[in-house]
Amino acid sequence: MIDSNQNQHYNENIDKIENQENNHGQECHVTNQAGSVAKQRIVEIGQKLELSLQADAELGVYERRRDRLRTDIFRGELELGQLKELSSNEQQDVEKLAHLTWSSLRLRITGALEEQVELEQLEAERAALKVKEAESTLELMRQQLSDNGEKMGELIPLIGQSNNLRLEQERLIVEAVPGIELQLREFDAEIKRQKQPKAEIQEAIAACFSLNENLDKAISKLESAANWGVGDMLGGGTISTGMKHKRLDEAQESLVKARSAAYRLEQELGDLGKNASFEIQLSNSTCLGDYWLDGLIMDLHVQSKIKDKLGKNMALRVETRALMHQLKVESARLEKGLEELRGQRQKLLINAIQ
Repeated sequence: MIDSNQNQHYNENIDKIENQENNHGQECHVTNQAGSVAKQRIVEIGQKLELSLQADAELGVYERRRDRLRTDIFRGELELGQLKELSSNEQQDVEKLAHLTWSSLRLRITGALEEQVELEQLEAERAALKVKEAESTLELMRQQLSDNGEKMGELIPLIGQSNNLRLEQERLIVEAVPGIELQLREFDAEIKRQKQPKAEIQEAIAACFSLNENLDKAISKLESAANWGVGDMLGGGTISTGMKHKRLDEAQESLVKARSAAYRLEQELGDLGKNASFEIQLSNSTCLGDYWLDGLIMDLHVQSKIKDKLGKNMALRVETRALMHQLKVESARLEKGLEELRGQRQKLLINAIQ
């Protein structure tokens, strides 16, 4: 009786083990099947993403071509209008010779009427031919613009999907590959960390560009003022004096803007841990003295101040241009580092589905 019970218990255990093994096999099959479906879905989204990225790139080409064609058509229409006017004038000249006028009578008497008519007809034909050529060119460009628009229309279903497709692909990969989410987060954190100095450098570049732009304007006006100052010293009188001080006032306006840009640049460089100071002096006006005490001594005094300010601003411009180059090099270096990180992150995703 005991042996029979043991036998029954043993058989029950064997049945349980076999059932567990069968269930495990089914689970593995389901897991493998789910993984295969997920991988297939990821690959499909990857193919759609590739098409969408290609469409985005092609759209940029077509947009630039559209803008260029629109500009060319606008210019062509203006040119066509001028050619039509010229052709009309040439035709009127031919018609005038065909009627009895003092000019045609004089040419008839001298025997030169036929030659002049032939010449005017030739000019009229040439003008008409140019009109036809311009109309043909315009028609061709309009057709190209239409074809370009149709090609852009074909891309519309694929445009603007790349970001959503990329996010969907990444979500599926994260679900299918355990542990990859943590690695992606580490990459994202590092990319975010490196973006901060890149953004600050871009702000510094914008401030430096504004400073250089206003320095260029100020230097141009100071050079013009110096030229008028030479004329003033040679006896140019009130006109030279007036033009000189007009240019000085314009230079002063640009220097005020330059000082504001310089202050902003100093703040941006400070955020980057760089100490810098840009001295931009705003001159006191000598306008009244130059008018009331007009003479060689006063002219020389004003000219000396113009030359001094011109020299200082040109030296500052050399310094800020060098700084601009340095900032751009640094920005390019950071951008290269960010691109490498993005590439490594993308490689991680690609390797996960292979």
